[in-house]
Amino acid sequence: MAWYPSRYAPRAGGAYDSHHRTTGVAGRIRRRGCRVAAGGARAAGRADAAGRRSDGLARERCGSAVKARSPPSPRPKYRSVLMARDFETDPDTGQKIILASVRPLLNELNNVPQGAIRGASSDQIIKLLGDCWLDLEGANETSMKDCKLSRLEDLSWNPPVLSFTIERHGATVLGSTRAELHEWTVNLSLATAHCARRGYRQLVPMARRLDVKSIAARVCDAVQQGPASNCDLVKQGIVVWHGSDHVSIKQGVLIPKDGYQQTIAGRRRRFRNELTKRMTTSGWRLVSAQRTMNFEKI
Repeated sequence: MAWYPSRYAPRAGGAYDSHHRTTGVAGRIRRRGCRVAAGGARAAGRADAAGRRSDGLARERCGSAVKARSPPSPRPKYRSVLMARDFETDPDTGQKIILASVRPLLNELNNVPQGAIRGASSDQIIKLLGDCWLDLEGANETSMKDCKLSRLEDLSWNPPVLSFTIERHGATVLGSTRAELHEWTVNLSLATAHCARRGYRQLVPMARRLDVKSIAARVCDAVQQGPASNCDLVKQGIVVWHGSDHVSIKQGVLIPKDGYQQTIAGRRRRFRNELTKRMTTSGWRLVSAQRTMNFEKI
């Protein structure tokens, strides 16, 4: 800052004026700020230097080990069971073709005409297919196993594709009356297998469809008669009153568990929807629905 010898010279003004009451405070703050900034720069320099030293030490310790590291090898195209020894080499192109485990199956199929395969020859082909099934890429789709091939149907040969249909019974464990039909196509040249769902097959006759509308209508009529009603549903404990504004319906008794699981679940779902719609129209609101449906007056 310039110095003026005259007493009438212009002043800097504010806290930095030598005659201002805060001159000392402002000066100390300014000087302290400079020291803090300088200290921060020195600390940053030390940290950077330490980092450079540590990097250098790491490189010295690693030495040639870092340089010797090679990039990761690419993943194999097939599963681990498909090793190089499982292939044969084409003498013309030099490419590896046809799994060795597939060769017996191809030799057998060379004696079979194209189209549907029936009779005794199908048994031998199914056996040879089971021997190489685990070596086919995609053979484990839908948890398919070679032991299930004994029940395949519609075996057909259209070189190089062998196709068949098989029933899968996973849904029957949950009470379904139908089996899924899966269609498999096996390309023996590429050693691949692919599955596609084709439809369903009814294993046992379907249960007679339950008329849930008539049952829901009976329940609504019993509710409309009020707590003093002597109808059969009240006597049997199916319609239970809890005061005049709350009623319970035991749907587990109306639709008993006497059939397939999926069939019963579907019946009860349709009954709940129908009864809720009718009760809402009559001025009742559904509170909860498990084995017992609870309604309260709106």
